[in-house]
Amino acid sequence: MPHMPVKKISRDRHPFEDHERERSETLLPWEYDDYWPSAWIRHPGRHEPPFVSAFALRFEALQGDTVVVHVSADERYELYYDGERVGRGSERGGKSNWFYESYEFDIRPGAHTLAARVWSLGKLKPWAQATIGPGFILAPESERWTGVIGTGNAQWQSKRLRGYGFAEVASKGIGTGAKLLLDGSLHDWGFERGEGDGWMTAEPLHSGNNGYVYTSADSKHIMQPSGLPPMLEQPITGVDVRYVASADSLETSDAAIERSLHLPEESGSWSALLNAGQPLLVPPRTGRRIVIDMDNYYCLYPELVTSGGAGSAIRLRFAEALYRREGNRVVKRNRNDIEDCRFVGIGDTFLPDGGDRRRWGTLWWHAGRYAELTVITADEPLWIQAVVLTETRYPLRIESEFRCSDDRWNAFVPIALRSQELCMHETYMDCPYWEQMMYVGDSRLEALLQYVLTKDDRLTVKSLQMFERSRRNPTGLVACAWPDGSGKIIPSFCFWWVLMVYDYALWRGDRSVLAGLLPGVRDVLERLLLRSEDGLLRSPRGWNFMDWQAEWPGGIPPHGGEEISGIYNWLAVCALKQTAAVERYMGEEELASRWERLAAALAEAADRAFWNEERGLYADDRKMGAYSEHAQCMALLSGSIGQERARRVEVGLAQDSRLTRTSIFFAHYLFEVYSLLEGGSLPMDRLGQWFELESRGFRTTPEVFEDETRSDCHAWGAHPLYHFYATVLGIRPSSMGFAEVAITPRLGDLREAEGEMVHPLGVIRVRFARDDEGGLSGIVELPEGLQGFVYANGEQVRLRAGKMKVDFTGRKV
Repeated sequence: MPHMPVKKISRDRHPFEDHERERSETLLPWEYDDYWPSAWIRHPGRHEPPFVSAFALRFEALQGDTVVVHVSADERYELYYDGERVGRGSERGGKSNWFYESYEFDIRPGAHTLAARVWSLGKLKPWAQATIGPGFILAPESERWTGVIGTGNAQWQSKRLRGYGFAEVASKGIGTGAKLLLDGSLHDWGFERGEGDGWMTAEPLHSGNNGYVYTSADSKHIMQPSGLPPMLEQPITGVDVRYVASADSLETSDAAIERSLHLPEESGSWSALLNAGQPLLVPPRTGRRIVIDMDNYYCLYPELVTSGGAGSAIRLRFAEALYRREGNRVVKRNRNDIEDCRFVGIGDTFLPDGGDRRRWGTLWWHAGRYAELTVITADEPLWIQAVVLTETRYPLRIESEFRCSDDRWNAFVPIALRSQELCMHETYMDCPYWEQMMYVGDSRLEALLQYVLTKDDRLTVKSLQMFERSRRNPTGLVACAWPDGSGKIIPSFCFWWVLMVYDYALWRGDRSVLAGLLPGVRDVLERLLLRSEDGLLRSPRGWNFMDWQAEWPGGIPPHGGEEISGIYNWLAVCALKQTAAVERYMGEEELASRWERLAAALAEAADRAFWNEERGLYADDRKMGAYSEHAQCMALLSGSIGQERARRVEVGLAQDSRLTRTSIFFAHYLFEVYSLLEGGSLPMDRLGQWFELESRGFRTTPEVFEDETRSDCHAWGAHPLYHFYATVLGIRPSSMGFAEVAITPRLGDLREAEGEMVHPLGVIRVRFARDDEGGLSGIVELPEGLQGFVYANGEQVRLRAGKMKVDFTGRKV
């Protein structure tokens, strides 16, 4: 096997504790801080972002050694060792939890070079990128190596890299940060090997620190170890060159793709370049436009290798789908179509300088299904020696599987999985092409799907903790998305976070994690219990989003002009009751009882204020002016209404066509209601929209089901796959920490359904079949150490570890 000089590792403790103890012996308590022996550094002088810096250190290793180093940067870095990229970071965090990566270096005797490319985009950074001030830190754990390679200790050099320009994203891809314009005639080639001139001694800043010491300083990076594995990097192969045409400009957005302009005789050479690495020569004074279909949705780092071609221009853009002009609008229709469509995308521009084997790459990954490569040469021919597309995302390992007798369901599974994969990176994301923000409402559904797919809950735990830390704001409430410099608050999302904590307790149940979250849960609930004179909750002023609906401006449901929403109140009841369950699990019986009392009082007030006896439904507002599926769902899910009213609400939910319908996001809660109903199953008339996605060319689930959706990849739309496991197969925890299982299969119109679902102790395997009379039979296999019940047709069977046959047909097993 080839020698791997550097690998990313995980640490379960903070470094340099011996160093801290030594310092504490010589300092007074108010002087002491949790300093590292190495310090942050920056390029000398004051530089206003956006800019890109390089840091480099040449050193001599007299003997071989294995050295652990901790690396971070503001805003982000690429780490190089002897000219090769060996790491990326810093993992996305916030000002109060600035992450660093840990690497293990296998250093061999001889001369070596460490280098880093660090960028600081300032106001042009992605919305989800935090920043305090530009800088870089590399801290070796070994005291012997601190003076040799540590920043602030060794003689690190720096320079501001030339040739970088930045184009702000104003519409498509908004929130993802400025895109790159790199001028090769100005660029400092070879910086990763410490080559070139213009290097200066780097300026030291504050020391690194272990972020467990309480501090309110805004000017320091409060550092935390990265708890995530390295992001996946794997080549994208088998792409399809669907269009080659002449081009006289890089600006192609208004140029429709016309069959008559296609140059089919050139497609083979471009395909060989992309799929086989066969170099391609673009003659002088030639323009070409190539549209590439990757046949799936990807998040990716592109890299081009060129030689010659001084004065040329290359632009590489990406799009989720192509747009068709209809009147004054450009809209996305079938995602497989390109003819008569326009490529409206985002990407980077590179200006070759004529040098040999120049490598062109981006700073932050792109996303989409389609790529457009446009090349314009000047008086020199341009050799394109490689176009490498590398997929990146969280390394989600799928450990569960679902199959059934309906091919439409089976065809949806890869679409849902792909959506989940592409919205998991260093944080959960609402969507990879737009915003790239970790919203609470989205994250709850992503976490639920992750619970049924894999044992790996590291990203879930990070999201819960990040949201808790987002409360360092004047309101004390959870930010609707984090990290996010805007600090926006959506009160309903605060309740979704509380319920997300409950989900973690139910599906995983690590008490050490919950102990760190519960103080924040309690505080958030106290701050949101703003009562009106009749015991109802009044929504705080601000963005009271609940769901995207055309008749709800800004996603805010009707409240009769008094900021009192039925949906919001029933959601609060759910949050209070589930918090009581978590408190009881944590041994806090008194607190559990208090939350239950508050939930009961609020439920009584909501029932009194919003119930319409004539319609047999709960209104959205006290004036009885609006009704929605949302209000009925949350009232039923609260478990706090009487049986007779619950029965009437169930009928109205199924039959009243006047109700405002749940969207793709809130349909999760509609499906949750169907999982509670006796004899209920997922409603086929609502699943049809998901089953149509494949025929419409989607590879992932969209943000909304409206005719024109903004985002084509939104993981909140993948939630039906969660219900395939938790509702159709019926596998759910029946006690905290998934200590016991309750299996209630709900096949509906399916004849058969089977699958394997991951559990902390192993895998739960089930197979069920339905007969013409409604009888159910099957096989259940539980991992060692797990027990529970299976329920069907009004009967129950006790389950034990191992394989068991179950029969609810009236026949003897």
